[in-house]
Amino acid sequence: MEWSAIPSEIYTLAGTLVGGLIGFLGTYFTQRTQTKIERQRIREARLGQVALDLAAVAHSTCWLTWSASRNYVNDKLINDYNAEIHQILPRIIGSHIALASADRYLGQLTRKLVLDAHEVDEKIGEACITYETNRANGIAQLAKINADARRLDDDIFEQLAQAAHDGAIKRFTSRFRRTKARLDHS
Repeated sequence: MEWSAIPSEIYTLAGTLVGGLIGFLGTYFTQRTQTKIERQRIREARLGQVALDLAAVAHSTCWLTWSASRNYVNDKLINDYNAEIHQILPRIIGSHIALASADRYLGQLTRKLVLDAHEVDEKIGEACITYETNRANGIAQLAKINADARRLDDDIFEQLAQAAHDGAIKRFTSRFRRTKARLDHS
């Protein structure tokens, strides 16, 4: 078969097909990469929101129980705590659900922290009820809960910091592997 025997239209058609295929594949891989990047950004934003909300709960519970351990509790402090916690807890549940829908591992991690936050808040609620009828016993119960509140605060800090760190390491090693693969193929 001679190349000169092939009609020139075939070359045009072949060039168009190859160019179209290259364009299609370029668009496909670009979109795929952008989707991965966007999913990671969504996960990071949702983790940040959960961390912020859980930190707010930890601060509120620690502040009230620490105040009780210093025998500095009054009706205003308890009312302020109740107002804060009733705003924060629904946000935590919502941000936890949003994060869990984007990342199963982080959803399982934050589920435990959300449940722990509810447990500490429930203990505080019971102590506040006792405070209404017997101030000394209520303050003593709140002071005891300070250890639980501090443990919750530590768990939130350590576990979410580790999760964020693990995500950063995962992104770095993934980028490193892709760059290395490109250099190896060059």
